[in-house]
Amino acid sequence: LLSYSASVHIKINIAIFMTHLHKANALPSNDPLVTLKLIPGLVHLCKRDIDDTVRTKAASTLAELIAGNPELQEIASNTDCLLSVLAGFFIDKPNEDDEMINEQNIILYNTLRQNALHLLANLSSLVEDIRFKVITLAKPMQHLSDALECEVPEVKIAAARCLL
Repeated sequence: LLSYSASVHIKINIAIFMTHLHKANALPSNDPLVTLKLIPGLVHLCKRDIDDTVRTKAASTLAELIAGNPELQEIASNTDCLLSVLAGFFIDKPNEDDEMINEQNIILYNTLRQNALHLLANLSSLVEDIRFKVITLAKPMQHLSDALECEVPEVKIAAARCLL
């Protein structure tokens, strides 16, 4: 999954497949494929230099993978600056006054925000140390405030889940 020869679209599809294997209990949480390949690979696919549609799928897949598993949440929180990568999901806001911005870009931006908030909620849901790390390193409060004021209901719901 971390191989640089495969396209990012192949990598994200492999990651989704492996996540489904894990959720079906065919791949245990302590398997090196999950801890050493899948989680770092998904974090890498969330980085800013990757296509936004892939970043969206990667954040969603990582949130699904770590949901309800404190060990995987701990590994993900310590992997490759995940929290700063997630903060980058909120930076690239399209300027709505720009004529070049189309509806598709705004929808993609809101989907990125929704998945980043969903991942933050899952990341900090069970372990207090991770919750503290999220608050101090990612500084999500302004992003949460903006998301709660968003017109898109899915973004509002994801922001509300972060507060719980």
